[in-house]
Amino acid sequence: MSALSNSQTLESFQQFQSGSNKRKRMEEEYPSIVENMYVNKKQKTSTQQFRRGRFEFDQLGILRTKPALLSHLYHPIYLESITIGDMYDQHALERALYERVSLVNLPNSYYKLNRPVISSTDISFEASKTSLEKTYESTIPCSTSILWVTGMVKSEVFVNGQKQGAPKNKPTNAKTR
Repeated sequence: MSALSNSQTLESFQQFQSGSNKRKRMEEEYPSIVENMYVNKKQKTSTQQFRRGRFEFDQLGILRTKPALLSHLYHPIYLESITIGDMYDQHALERALYERVSLVNLPNSYYKLNRPVISSTDISFEASKTSLEKTYESTIPCSTSILWVTGMVKSEVFVNGQKQGAPKNKPTNAKTR
């Protein structure tokens, strides 16, 4: 059982299972979010929906947060600089990051066209594929990862993106949450 599920109360677990209490509370506190969140896509309604991540990035040059609901609650964050290791091409990076969208009218004044400083470095990242291939004959990516969060009693292991021991295509239980 994970440290997060150990600290969960019975009431919050029941709300997690049902989902209805959460929806009711959100409808009262955030009606505009719920209006966009629960649009029935099968009916193809014309209600404006929240955009996800890189949706229309090539047209707007805006990378939104995931979930996109948060992009309406927080101010945009702009990168000040980007440092690239190998395969550095100043012109190609400028074109990809902001020249293509410089002529696009942004949807509103909420966003602005940002031009981060693009620089290169000769210092190689020690865990990069290139560095590892110099040390080892062959490299195989690992499908196992370990998650540890400050405050958790123990770490959690994920295999192929799923918590170790979690059954595929079945509801979660106290052990696999």
